[in-house]
Amino acid sequence: MSEQVNWQLLTRVPGENQAHVLESFLRSNGIVIRLHVDPLATVYGLSSGPLAEVKVYVPEDQLTLARELIAGSSRALDEPEN
Repeated sequence: MSEQVNWQLLTRVPGENQAHVLESFLRSNGIVIRLHVDPLATVYGLSSGPLAEVKVYVPEDQLTLARELIAGSSRALDEPEN
């Protein structure tokens, strides 16, 4: 029997496009990820506002690494090129 995964909220992003970019980045670094989109956003095609928000979940044992990866990528984007 497989182990139960304890999913933890990593972050919220303002739409599915950003969620899929984050998903690709995390998966490429070995992080398992689940996205939760409000069903109303899908039904009504919402792309902005609180209902369009996507929740990003990762297993509890990968939460710290996922946070570090996001923080590291943010710092890299903020650093000017020489």
